[in-house]
Amino acid sequence: MFEALSDFVAHTYGRYILLIDEYDIPFITVHLANWSKEDKQAAQDILKLMFQTMLKDNKYLIKGLLLGVFEIPLTEMGSGANNIKDIRMVPAEVNDIESSILSADQPHTGSGIDALTDSFWFNAKEVELMLENSIGWCPRIARHKPFIMDEIRSWYNGYFIGRFRGKYNPWSVSSFIEELCIVLNQS
Repeated sequence: MFEALSDFVAHTYGRYILLIDEYDIPFITVHLANWSKEDKQAAQDILKLMFQTMLKDNKYLIKGLLLGVFEIPLTEMGSGANNIKDIRMVPAEVNDIESSILSADQPHTGSGIDALTDSFWFNAKEVELMLENSIGWCPRIARHKPFIMDEIRSWYNGYFIGRFRGKYNPWSVSSFIEELCIVLNQS
């Protein structure tokens, strides 16, 4: 089935880059399922074949990007995937509490692969700037900005990611501000 979809996309648009978000979820689901050992193995074999078809045997693929939370070593599963570059949000060598309590207000000090950690999340100052910039299309934010920021802090609390503390998910914060503006502009 994927081969037919791949043929269609390639013939319509040309060669492509395949982005797979949450690639790890099917593997975790199989692992946690209350299935017999044979059923789990059959499901894993299907997943291996699927990833091999999408990533290795795909003549139209320019590059594949897999995003996930859990490390699933595709190369060790016999999936046929090779030349995999593992870029971590939390570097393997940084796994202690002490190195995870840097303030979000500090400048980025990561290097190498860790340099990506600070790039994909908002810190508190960026969230405040986003609120400030939203005043143009939602003026009522100005009167309630401290309260709104407190609500964002209490609801989203900031994540600890690698060496960084107080990082905010851009989608969650953006969605919250967008919904808030809709409500404030209607009332």
